[in-house]
Amino acid sequence: MKQKLVLALCLWLSLNMMAIAQNINVSKISFVNYSQDGVNYTGTFTKRGYKDKPEWIHTSVNNEFEVFNQREVNNNSLVLQNRDKTLYIDFKLGELINSTNNSRLKIGYISPPFYGPELPIEDQEYRIKLRHSGKYISFPEDNQQNGTIAIQNSRDYNLEQLFVVSYVGNGFYLFFTASSDHKKVLDLNLESMEDGVKIIQRDVNNSGTQQFFLRDIDQDSFSIGTLYGKVLGVSGGIANTVDGAPIQQITYAPSHELQFQLEYDRSPGPAMRQDPPQH
Repeated sequence: MKQKLVLALCLWLSLNMMAIAQNINVSKISFVNYSQDGVNYTGTFTKRGYKDKPEWIHTSVNNEFEVFNQREVNNNSLVLQNRDKTLYIDFKLGELINSTNNSRLKIGYISPPFYGPELPIEDQEYRIKLRHSGKYISFPEDNQQNGTIAIQNSRDYNLEQLFVVSYVGNGFYLFFTASSDHKKVLDLNLESMEDGVKIIQRDVNNSGTQQFFLRDIDQDSFSIGTLYGKVLGVSGGIANTVDGAPIQQITYAPSHELQFQLEYDRSPGPAMRQDPPQH
């Protein structure tokens, strides 16, 4: 009898440890209202640390507070509940779903950033390859002006295709352009949630439009997300492989023209002689 109790206890501990190991390690989630159909859940959810029954505090853009109990959590989803409503947060889909009225919000960022590939090496230069075309985020040669639109282009060995990926906190990254001596970064041309907003280069100004998060797609690829819950890519679907197609903000879909791969630049060319960014 004693042996059975010990075995049962060991099994219970093992299962619980497995469940704990599989749970996500998230302390803060930001959401963006993207549907404009009466949704009022914008702002952030912050976890308050109770071991057995943690609570999540929702802070709206008007600094109003609401408390939710954590009902379920795993690597794919988080379920929050209070007396009035149940919220289902789908990490793979990148959405919060309010089961009361089926309204939806896009995840803006997650802290710590459990999404994303293995963190890039700080102050090293990378090429950013579009998965569907095998081409690279680039800028027209010798163009270092603010407002220059990023495009996809065939691989070359110029600085216009090299970037330093620098983590700035809260799950966000800056993409410094090597062609500007690391003085400019990728940026949204407009503060807008609309599809079609072009990606440009601009001097660093610490605005949200210059900060992007990485979401893991599979072992080799990831999407680059904006503050507005959209992702970077090219329009026109996977058929758009032409050089010069602009990089822009687009609503996420599981399609290769919205997915990227990082290639570490190991060439001893002029790019490696640039000073790393100071931020």
